[in-house]
Formats: sequence, C-alpha cells, structure tokens
Amino acid sequence: MKKRSLNHKLKGLIPFSKLRSLSLLSLMIPLGLLILGGLFFYFFSSKSSIPDKVGTHDHLFPGHAGTIVVDGGDNVTKEPSVLPTSDEFLKLGYTEQVRIIKTHSKSDPKQTWEYLKSAVINKNGEVVYGANATTITAGGIDHYHIFGHMIGIELFRHYGFEGVKFCDGNFAYSCAHGVTEEAVRQKGVENLSTLADMCIKIDPSGKESRDTGCLHGMGHGLMSLGGLNLNKALDQCEKLGLKNPGHTQACYDGVFMEHTLSAPRNVIDEKNASQFCSSFKSDSQFYCNFYLPFLLKSKGLTTQKIYTICTNLPNDENNKQACFNGIYGTIGFSSKGDRQVIRTECAAFQDKGDINNCLIGAAGEVMYQRFVKWKDTVTSICSQVYPDGSCPLYTFFEKRH
Repeated sequence: MKKRSLNHKLKGLIPFSKLRSLSLLSLMIPLGLLILGGLFFYFFSSKSSIPDKVGTHDHLFPGHAGTIVVDGGDNVTKEPSVLPTSDEFLKLGYTEQVRIIKTHSKSDPKQTWEYLKSAVINKNGEVVYGANATTITAGGIDHYHIFGHMIGIELFRHYGFEGVKFCDGNFAYSCAHGVTEEAVRQKGVENLSTLADMCIKIDPSGKESRDTGCLHGMGHGLMSLGGLNLNKALDQCEKLGLKNPGHTQACYDGVFMEHTLSAPRNVIDEKNASQFCSSFKSDSQFYCNFYLPFLLKSKGLTTQKIYTICTNLPNDENNKQACFNGIYGTIGFSSKGDRQVIRTECAAFQDKGDINNCLIGAAGEVMYQRFVKWKDTVTSICSQVYPDGSCPLYTFFEKRH
C-alpha cells in the first residue's frame, strides 16, 4: 500500500470540518459533522405506563421528530412554557431535550436557537454535554446538530427562506441546513434553481461558508424528497447548474450525509463495502467515501476493520484519503475530547504516518466541535506528533474562540 506522509496534501491535518476543503475539491463546506455529527438513526425511548410520551421520528426528514403524549383519559398534558436553565437542560436525556426544542421552536424558533447556544456553550466557547445526553449511537451525529435542523425547519415555517438570516455556523451550520431542507420539502424540485440562487446570495464571497452550508441543506432535502434514492438526488444537485463546483459538491455532501442518517443499515454489505461508492458519479465519490466509515461504524464494525476497507478501496488516492478522513471524524467525535480514546483508536492504523494523520485529524474534529478542554487535547496530541511545535492545528486556535 502506498504510504501517506503527514503532509499528504495536508488532508487530515486540519479540523475535521476542513479536511475536504484542502482536497482538489477545495471549496467544500466545513461540516464537522459533522460531524459530523447520530450519523445514524435517532432513537426515542418510550414506556409502557399511561400517561406516557412516545417519541416519533420521520426517517425521511430527520428534523421532523416529535413526542406524542398518551394520556389515557380526558386530561391533557401541557408542555412547560418556561425553558429550563442550562444546568437543567444538560441533565436531561435526549428524548426530553428533543421535546423542549421541538415545542419551543414551534412558537419562537429565533429564541430557541439563541437558547440552545446559551444552554450548551459555556463562557469559554466550549460545547458542553451532560451525563445523560450522549450521542445517540457510537460514531453518530451530534444531537445538537439534529436540534439545529429542527429549529431551522421552524425558522422556514415562520419566516420563509429569510429565516436563514437568523442562523450562524454553530453546531456545524445545522440551523441553515434545516431551513433549506424544509424549503426543498415545501417548494419542491421545480423551484430548486431559485432556492440555490438564494443560498449563494447569503454569502456571495463564500468567506463564512454560509453559502455552502445552505446548499448542503438542499442536499438533505433532495435526498429526503426523492425517497432516499442516491442517484436521483445526485442528479438533481448536478442539474442545479451551479457555476462554482464547490457549490455542487456541497449539495453532494448533504445528499450523502442524509443517506447515512436515514438509510437502512443493511444498505451496505461489509464484504462489498469497498465497492459501494464506485457506482456513483465520479465527482461525488469523494463524499460517498468520506461518509462510508460512518455507515460502517453504525453496523458495529471496529476501526481496524474500517481501516482495512478504506485501504482496499479501488478508487484513487483522493477517495482513499476521504475514507480515512471519515475515520478520523468518527474517532474524534466519539471521543468527546478524550485524548486516550483518540490514541487507542488511531492505533488501528498500521503505518506510523497514518497513525499520526489519524491523531491530528481526530484532534481537529475535537477542536471543530469545541468539546470541553479541546485546547488541552489538541495541545497534547500536537506535542506528540509535532514535538518541534509546528503542528498546523495551532493556526486555528484563535479562530475557535
């Protein structure tokens, strides 16, 4: 296998959300996703007693989650009108947090977006997770990103496309994703070009990545609207006729992210995983390969097995690197900033250069997500890989405050 040096096009050496932006697809959206982001099913718990609350989830529109109150009689359970304090919110489980965000965003999505940020981002600009509010599934998308989608959906319902003005880059641009996801759902494919133009006008210079964040949301909506048909959604991204390749690629990215979130786990077979992305448009395969580790992680595969699959990809080095970048993302996000978890998981990479790339890529994800004490984690990892102090992540420190 061809070894990748630490400077392999500098991919994996910068925050997870930026990994793709230094590839030949240099205009790609920062998606710390992710990310991610869970990149998998959203689960709600229910109890058998009455009265009770049963969580619901629309698999075609992940942001459309809710809670049905089962009373068993004539009484109606009223939702609280006062938002909990930050400490109270962080102590709640995921299902209860969903209910609060859904309920209040329906009446005032602008306030709910500001509330979410104030509740989970501390005075140091770090994103805080309560003991009962962990990621839904290992390697999955951050539930705050999901909440941003929910709020964005309500912003569109209240303000139309203008609702995107109230969004910002927090939680990987999830608020803007939700606005455009709902715009596509309501306006339909016949108005896609108009919506795309509106996305671009949000941030004409592209300096804040709000344009690509908006178009990424369109990818989510197209995938949902097309019944999770990947080829159909990718075709619609291409038919937008966007002049900037990075804008089309942002749409592709949203398509594959939505697929990873909503598709059945049996959509991919471990034995043929290395061939999965080969059937899609060549200029979209980078994004497919990036999300491949998230799909495989959701099936319970170990980092070592996913590493082997990425190594055996039949595509070029760019696509292999995309797959490795996806591994860095799953490790960094699931670690929640625990540097020992990062070191243990990255040990699955056999080549020392690959191990170091993994360490820096995962640390970049920790920084992008702004986990508590992210700076300490990044400093520790950087000192290990770059004892001379030349770690490229240091150049992003001030930008994360």
